[in-house]
Amino acid sequence: MHARRLIIGLVVLGVTPPALAATAAPTRSPPKQLLARAHLQGFYGVSGVVTRANNVPGESKGELVTRFWAFPASCPGQCRRIVLVRQRTGGKDTVVLHRRKPAYYSGTESFNAPVRCNGRLYKNGERAKFTITLRITGAVAQNDLVEATSFTATYNNPGRVALTRCVTLPSSDAARYLGSPAAFGVTLKVPSRRSSTGS
Repeated sequence: MHARRLIIGLVVLGVTPPALAATAAPTRSPPKQLLARAHLQGFYGVSGVVTRANNVPGESKGELVTRFWAFPASCPGQCRRIVLVRQRTGGKDTVVLHRRKPAYYSGTESFNAPVRCNGRLYKNGERAKFTITLRITGAVAQNDLVEATSFTATYNNPGRVALTRCVTLPSSDAARYLGSPAAFGVTLKVPSRRSSTGS
């Protein structure tokens, strides 16, 4: 079912928010042994809040966001590394997350953001390097596979590097998220407009 859901959903990646599945997080914390085997694959709806927004146009601290993250098919069980295709305002990123310890992943990537200078818009005006951390918090056993049913995650961009001669104010942003499986067959569409918002 996961493979079928991924094939349907990966037709287009980006932002038309459909209804999220009503999958509730377990009321009790699952055993650590179960979390250590939990497998991330398919689409997850992610709700988050911006925890830092310094000089990032279109973003403010405390802003609530809704995102979709996709984890393409990979190895069975809890992989040593997984690929995350994450939606953000104005685009998407592909990030490789490495398993640092059971049920805990992190990875670093970057994206280019636009900068307006002297009346001109530079589409690749600065580079934002960010880190994603993810902790699996819920899981359910389905036959021989343990599926991750919830996770917490953070996004952190501590600063940006100018790619032009323009003088810009120091900027950074961060956010934290809660994720759970999205509805079957969800299709994500990325808006074409460019934004400096990373969370």
